[in-house]
Amino acid sequence: MIIINYIYNFNQIFTTLTTIGGVGIINYLIAEKIGALDQSDHNSNTMKYLSVVFTSLDSVLYLLIQTILKEVLHLKGNWLVINTAWMTIVVSVVLMLLLSNPLHKIFYWCINRIRGIDNKVETTSTTTWKELYEGAGNRSVFIYCYNFQHEPLGWGYLSYISKDPETNFSLNLVPPTNSDQEDQTTYEELVKQLGTKYYKENYRITQHVNFKHQFIVFSLIKNEN
Repeated sequence: MIIINYIYNFNQIFTTLTTIGGVGIINYLIAEKIGALDQSDHNSNTMKYLSVVFTSLDSVLYLLIQTILKEVLHLKGNWLVINTAWMTIVVSVVLMLLLSNPLHKIFYWCINRIRGIDNKVETTSTTTWKELYEGAGNRSVFIYCYNFQHEPLGWGYLSYISKDPETNFSLNLVPPTNSDQEDQTTYEELVKQLGTKYYKENYRITQHVNFKHQFIVFSLIKNEN
């Protein structure tokens, strides 16, 4: 009897820790994929800290669900452990999918209201690189790339942009197919063109200047009608 109780207690502790720890990592990955994390300081330490935070919240959820199942449905033994585990996973994932983005926006809204009291500029969770395409939605993003000598490096519609440390500052561009222009516009011509009233009124234009790798990227996103 003692051995059976020992095995049961071990399984209960093991299942609890595995469920809570695993869901904490899943929560982090979900929040990252849907863009609800601060991308300006994204590294392995950030993942560890946030996973701990998510794990702490999941432990509270686990205990809450376990209490409800025990007191309301009168479950006990292995059925209590099993049902608590899978319900914690499902509820935690659903809450993360539904609430992570709204909570992220509320957090920065509160931060910027406080910063506004001290006449400080607003802060965001994006990066200068990510801001090139952020907010485009289903609209195409047209890219022009140049080096610091204003020599062309490539142009076309953005199909992929890197964000991981190993391949950062990499772009996949699809050349325009319905254009009579075969060569990339010179830097001087492009700057003059983007300064016209038409482009200022009809496009969101972003210029990214990378001093470390010495390249310049122009991003054009057509405004919604």
